[in-house]
Amino acid sequence: YAYFPKGTGGESPPETPLSINNEYQLDLYINETDCTLYMGTYEKGEVVSITIEADTELLKTSDNVFYVLDLPAFSNAVSHLRAHQIEISDWGAGYIKGRIDAGEYRTVFTGITYDKGWRVYVDGKETEGRAFEDGLLYFEIEPGAHEIELRYTAQGKRAGFAISAVSVAVLIGSVTVRLVRRKRRAAV
Repeated sequence: YAYFPKGTGGESPPETPLSINNEYQLDLYINETDCTLYMGTYEKGEVVSITIEADTELLKTSDNVFYVLDLPAFSNAVSHLRAHQIEISDWGAGYIKGRIDAGEYRTVFTGITYDKGWRVYVDGKETEGRAFEDGLLYFEIEPGAHEIELRYTAQGKRAGFAISAVSVAVLIGSVTVRLVRRKRRAAV
């Protein structure tokens, strides 16, 4: 895998051809800001040539990052994670409830994108949800079986409700004042 950020100048580089082992693959930066790409599967020790044809200073190749996925280690990690999954008993919009037997493990990883609006409850008590590598929500628990509840409230929702309630109260007050004034004028 490779990560090709567009740079920090705010202006996107033009379409940039990318080749692997002298074979054209695609153009980077077509309607995109940053690019993360699967670069293929290769044997250990195999030499791979990646060519990026760029005639612009907007492309900062020093920021490119390349990753290797060790499939056996990945498969082993997935097997361990699957052995201790949350058994979901209820879910809805912004809500997940379930049970987990974490064994001796203390960290619960989710496939949920981290956002400050997520609240995590373990056995009814709120616990801190964190972002793993600025991406996915995870949280810590004690070893053993636990009831898990995840609730999501969009940031700004409470403030939005408060502003709406105040606006409705002002509207009702304004209409009431007008009606009272009309009745007084009609009575005079």
